[in-house]
Amino acid sequence: MGIPGPLLTSEDALSPVVGEMLMIVLAILLVSLFSMSLTGLLPSGRDYAIDITHNESTDGKTLFLWHKGGDWVETSRLEVMIIQGRTTRTLTVKDPGFRLVDITGGEDSRTFDLGDHIELDLGASDPSFSVGKGDVIRLVSSRNVIFSGTAHRE
Repeated sequence: MGIPGPLLTSEDALSPVVGEMLMIVLAILLVSLFSMSLTGLLPSGRDYAIDITHNESTDGKTLFLWHKGGDWVETSRLEVMIIQGRTTRTLTVKDPGFRLVDITGGEDSRTFDLGDHIELDLGASDPSFSVGKGDVIRLVSSRNVIFSGTAHRE
C-alpha cells in the first residue's frame, strides 16, 4: 500500500508561509523607513545665547569678561581667543592666568553663569603680552562664538 496521490500533490502550505514572510519583510522595511524620516525632524543642539560685557585694565595685562544674562556654560568648554593682527592666542581654563570668579566670590565654579566673571591675567604665561586698542577678543565655546569685541585701551 502506498500513500494516496492527492496528498503528494498538495501545495497548500507553501502559499501562507510565503505570504507571511512577505508581510514581515514589508513591515520591517516600513518601520525602518519611518524611523529614518523621523530622525531628520529631531531638533539639533541649540547655540548658547549670553550677554557679555568686557573691560581691560589700564596696562592691558588683565582682561575681564562679565556674564550679564542668558544661558550658563560649563567652564571646561570655554576658551578666550585674543587676535592681534595675524597672531591668535587662545587661553583655556587650564592656563595659569585664567580665573573664573562666581557671583559669591568663589573661584571653583564649574559653570559660567549670571553675575560671574572671567579674569584673565595675560602676563601669567608671557610677561610681555597685553591687549591694545583694536585687538579682537572672543569668548568661544565648543558650540559657537559667544562673544566677540575689541579692546578699548590705547
